[in-house]
Amino acid sequence: MTAGSARPFAAPRLLLLLSLFLVSACAPFGQSQSATKPAQPPGTVKGDVVFLPQDTSSELDPAKTEVKVKPLNSDTELRTVSVKSDTGTDVAVNLQNGEASLKGELGTDTHYTVTATAVVHHKGAADEPETEVTAFSTATTPKIVATNPQSVAKGQSVVLTLAPAASDISVIDGPVDAQLGPDGTTVTLLPKSYTQGQTYSLTLVAKNKAGIAGQPQQATFNTLPPGTAAASPDSGSTNIGVAYPIIVTLSGPPADRAALLNKLTVTVDGSAPASPGTGGCAQYGTSAVPSGPIATNASWVSDRKVRLTPKTPDGYWPAKSTVSLKGTIQGLTSNTGSVFDGNVSTSFTTGDKRLVDVDLSKQQLTTCKNGVQDQQFLISSGTPSHPTYTGSFYIWRRVADEEMKSPEGPFAPDYYDIKHVPWTQYFDGSAALHGAWWHNSFGTPRSHGCVNVQSPTNNTQWPKALPQAEYLWGFNNLGDPVVVHGVTPGLSAASQPSD
Repeated sequence: MTAGSARPFAAPRLLLLLSLFLVSACAPFGQSQSATKPAQPPGTVKGDVVFLPQDTSSELDPAKTEVKVKPLNSDTELRTVSVKSDTGTDVAVNLQNGEASLKGELGTDTHYTVTATAVVHHKGAADEPETEVTAFSTATTPKIVATNPQSVAKGQSVVLTLAPAASDISVIDGPVDAQLGPDGTTVTLLPKSYTQGQTYSLTLVAKNKAGIAGQPQQATFNTLPPGTAAASPDSGSTNIGVAYPIIVTLSGPPADRAALLNKLTVTVDGSAPASPGTGGCAQYGTSAVPSGPIATNASWVSDRKVRLTPKTPDGYWPAKSTVSLKGTIQGLTSNTGSVFDGNVSTSFTTGDKRLVDVDLSKQQLTTCKNGVQDQQFLISSGTPSHPTYTGSFYIWRRVADEEMKSPEGPFAPDYYDIKHVPWTQYFDGSAALHGAWWHNSFGTPRSHGCVNVQSPTNNTQWPKALPQAEYLWGFNNLGDPVVVHGVTPGLSAASQPSD
């Protein structure tokens, strides 16, 4: 090829080489021209400040999340940076070489606010500061929202409810076995060893579905307290009336009533000799009861209270004797699962067989001691519209100075409110033997169901009234029988109420 034939191709090649040289001269070595374009800063840009993580980010892993704040360009000077949780806790920030950063100081389930103050020098001589704010939230982890039940019996488990669901749990402190439910919303706990009346505490760590572990959480539950029982009359009581029942009160209903009753034994010792009744007290004599175990009638007053009365000829404890109860109930269980951890017992002595006989037909009261009449006088029982009930009762409460108020409201036609009622002895619910200073019509029904007797106490209208209420107060004691019979004047036998 001649020289002249090559020239047409030389100019294009030269232009290509020149073009490649110019491109190379405009870019650093090893970098393409596209790399020279300004890179977009990561995170969120507000004003002249760059924040990382991005504003409104959520469900971040606190262990992996790094907080960074830096100037957007070289003319911006970062002055202050704070990171604060919504609870007001400040997180320490490392501000160095014009940039701020922190890592590993964040917690789960927290909303953080990042506040930065910067000065932009190129905006003017005054260098006015600007404040920019962003926020982010860390991962939501499972929380204990319920513990059910709060108290457990032996062999019973406790269920913790979690929200949101967990992918895994671990107990790092606590004497329990724990198992996560299949849907991740429940944790079943079972004590490794069971002791009644204890509080169990544990520390639980739960991971969310992303595997992020939450803060340690405390949970507590109790084991049922041991079953207990008490008996009345109190041990050591003396001069108790012969009609006073033994009451055994349990902390919880027994799982097996029959088994519990079989564990209760009542004995008597040193009873008074038999004594026939005479006169107005002929039917109230006493009978001797041999020392030793005595049969009883058991009636449940409530699901956890049983009343024991003797199976004697008159239905009363023998006079002037020691009555003892022993209940070997340790080891029995209540229907809630509590185990009775002790036995129950009481021992008391009875006095004379003191009995109050109330004859409604005659409006008359007779006191008997060991079957012998002591006194007899007129009373005022309940009226036909508010009659005194008939039946066999016992004195269960005594109040020397009582206020008696009608259960109906003050606008009821027969409302009453009487203060300073003297020498009150309740024998049938709210019905009582007591002194009455507001009338002198003894022998005629006048009360709302009580048995009124004469008394000079508080009596300004009839200060010479006989001290019959005072006598009864000294004659009787808790547990003394009160027998009410007959028909209230003005009522028929069919309409006379009985207990």
